[in-house]
Amino acid sequence: MQTTKECGDTYIDKVEHYTCDKLFLNAGSTGTSELLLKSQAEGKLNNLNEHIGQHWGLNSNIMTGRNFVHAAGTIQSPIPVKGINMWDGDRGGSKYKIFAELAPLPLGLETWTTLYLAITDNPERGNYYYDKATKTVKLNWKREQNEYSVNAAKELIEKLAKVNGGSTSSLLFTKGFGDNFCYHPLGGCVLGKATNEVVALKGTKTSMCKMVR
Repeated sequence: MQTTKECGDTYIDKVEHYTCDKLFLNAGSTGTSELLLKSQAEGKLNNLNEHIGQHWGLNSNIMTGRNFVHAAGTIQSPIPVKGINMWDGDRGGSKYKIFAELAPLPLGLETWTTLYLAITDNPERGNYYYDKATKTVKLNWKREQNEYSVNAAKELIEKLAKVNGGSTSSLLFTKGFGDNFCYHPLGGCVLGKATNEVVALKGTKTSMCKMVR
């Protein structure tokens, strides 16, 4: 399909149709869910199972920061090279699991701030669904579902502060905790649920390979 844009609107110039024996669908979590749910709603893929669009998550990512411990340096690595593991082993009775990368904050000046990009074991899941009124696919996810991740990050900062000082970087994100982003969505077409073990989509005769990122 070829399109042109004019005045902010998209106009379809031409629609091309193709046939194939096997289709490899690499549209990511969001794009794959949208294509399959819309096709299902329009009666083009009637035998898809109930797992299409389900089991969605944002990789349980959260960001936070800590101030006034040691100089962070004006020249920093462009990628994380260290991490803090509070996922495995003895967590001191905590119910939270978190692994935090020490992320760079390369501003070119001394910030006295350590930035963390973390992943948690948040059990919350969302789902995509087809909205008949707008004929679009939408995501069912509420920000309060990030509560586990926020609490895990808070506990991490508190434990670090107890051992060697520092304070939450409250000027960063939302009072020091960034839970309003998603750059690594997962789910919507989960292996073994929406597909079989060799990634063929259940309910069709077409083999389908689905990328998760």
